Parts: sequence; C-alpha cells; structure tokens
Amino acid sequence: MANDNGAPIPMTAYGFEALKGELAELRARRPALVEEVAAARSQGDLSENFAYHDARQHLGMLDGRVQTIEATLARVQVIEESGAKGIARIGSTVVVRDEFGESTYQIVGPSEGNMARGLMSTALPVRTIATVGVYHSNLDDFLEKLMRHRVAMVVDVRQRRGVRGREYAWANSLRLQAALKQAGIPYRHLPELAPTTELRQLQYREDDRLKVGKRSRAELSEAYRRRYVKEVLDHVDLGAVLGSLPDDATSALLCVERDAPACHRSLIAARVRTRYRVTILNL
Repeated sequence: MANDNGAPIPMTAYGFEALKGELAELRARRPALVEEVAAARSQGDLSENFAYHDARQHLGMLDGRVQTIEATLARVQVIEESGAKGIARIGSTVVVRDEFGESTYQIVGPSEGNMARGLMSTALPVRTIATVGVYHSNLDDFLEKLMRHRVAMVVDVRQRRGVRGREYAWANSLRLQAALKQAGIPYRHLPELAPTTELRQLQYREDDRLKVGKRSRAELSEAYRRRYVKEVLDHVDLGAVLGSLPDDATSALLCVERDAPACHRSLIAARVRTRYRVTILNL
C-alpha cells in the first residue's frame, strides 16, 4: 500500500495547514448534521424515510472524512521545500509533456494531489483505475475478467450492496467478498462515493420517463450527473482514496450497471483521470 500503517506521510507546509483548516470546518458543520438526522428520524417510519437515510449518509461521509484527516495529521511529516535544481522532490516544480499537452506542476505529498490545481502527488501516477459492473455477467465471468486484467483490489461504490434477481445473487456483498477472498483479491467498500437515496430516486424517475430499466439504461441523466458531482463527489478526497490503493496495480470500481456511462462510477473515473492523470479502463 502507498502508506503503511504508522509510517510518516510526507506533506508540504501548505497542504498541512489546508488539511487542518478543512478539519476545523468539518467539525463546525457536524452539529447541524446531527440535528438534521434527529429531525428526520422524528418523522416516523424509517423504512420509507428517504430524508433520514440521506441525512445519515451525509453525516457518515463527514465523520469518515474527519477520521481520515485526523489519522493523516497524526502521521504528517512536513517537508521543507528545496531550491535545489535538477532534483525532483516534494516542493519541486516540474513540467510534464504527454498526450494532454504540456503542463507545469508542483510535486506534493501522497494525499495532496490535485492535478486540476497543478499539484502532482508522489503516489499517484503509477496506478490504473478500472470500472466493472455486475449485469450480464456470472461469477466465473466476473472473476475471469478481474484476473485477466490483473485487478489487485475491488472497490465497491454501491449504496446498497445487494442485487435483485437469483442470477445475480453472487454479487450480494457477503457472497462476493467470499468469492474475491478465495480468488486472492482484496475488497473495500467506500460508501462515501455511493449516491444518496434521493439521487437514486431522481435517476429512476428519469428512467421511467424514458421507459428504460436499470439494466438497459445507456447513460445517466444530466441532472443526476450534476447533483452527484456537487453533493457527493466534491466532498470526497479522491487523492487520499487513490493514495490508499495498491501501488503499481489496477483497482476496480464496482457497481451493478454493465456499462460505465450508465453508472456513477463513470463520474468517479472521469474525475480521477482529469485531476490525477490516472489511466482508466472500463472492463
């Protein structure tokens, strides 16, 4: 893994201060979210209470981010910026020429990367992110696909880790984890990247309008894409996520739709590609 448990995490002084500022902001926001959960709970039947489930998910996302930042800050090693020429290290400025053109970046620590802001992480360029779905596959096909592309970890970005239909029972969380363990492929669930219940209902209404089913959908609605980015993706530190994935290997984002454009995993992959120049592979 990029950062062994307990090992120092190198970071620029600017990144260290920015992380402390983000932590303070999150802690200030938490009481209002706790009140929102309590207010939604008071509305009654929790099984159909979308406001309650969404509020809990948002609180869980915030708490998860707080825990990540606290753990990171406890291990930060602030690196003094060097003016030495001809040596690329944290704090150095480099010019990259590739198929995207020519761009200038500052090299930063493994959890600071944001290519859109000109920050190149020391941990990110060697990874590949794949996306993979469940529909139109059986377990043998699914595992064969992962092994053929040398997937080193499956990252589950579903909200509800179950799939309706007997033919897809293998993709329900516990069965899938057992099969992956037997195949020697680690599994992680990142609920902070899952769409909220409200967003899922938004897409279902658009599916109904277009008379398509979840299994035949070709792409996500514009409203869903816009809101998922604003309400979910903008609140997740993808640099930290990528920094926690296996080095020099392919990790696969898992959801149920067969085609990536019909699923929010395509939005995650698009941001990873543009911000971190990570290679994307749709399986």
